[in-house]
Amino acid sequence: MKKEQREAYITLTNEIDWSLCAFCKFSETSGSVCDFAGTECHHPLWQVPGHDEELSPGSDCWGFRPKYDISFIAGIVGVCLENGWDAATWWKREDGEYAIAGVA
Repeated sequence: MKKEQREAYITLTNEIDWSLCAFCKFSETSGSVCDFAGTECHHPLWQVPGHDEELSPGSDCWGFRPKYDISFIAGIVGVCLENGWDAATWWKREDGEYAIAGVA
């Protein structure tokens, strides 16, 4: 994904002070389901110079590949802002719809 395309994702994650890793298909969360500080990068090219395994909010990552489409991510961000949540988790229910829970 080109840098210009990542800007929308960076803008959204900045709204809730999260890193891109929260929505990257190469990240895996260890520890608490709401603890993005425990997110580990599993990008197959992680050894390329310039790759940062500990991405901070607002930072760009050349290896970012979205796990979800931009409208889904915008929805998650909107729910977090509406509820004042600092962290959240979501899952697909048996009926195919997503549920979200968070903490302030």
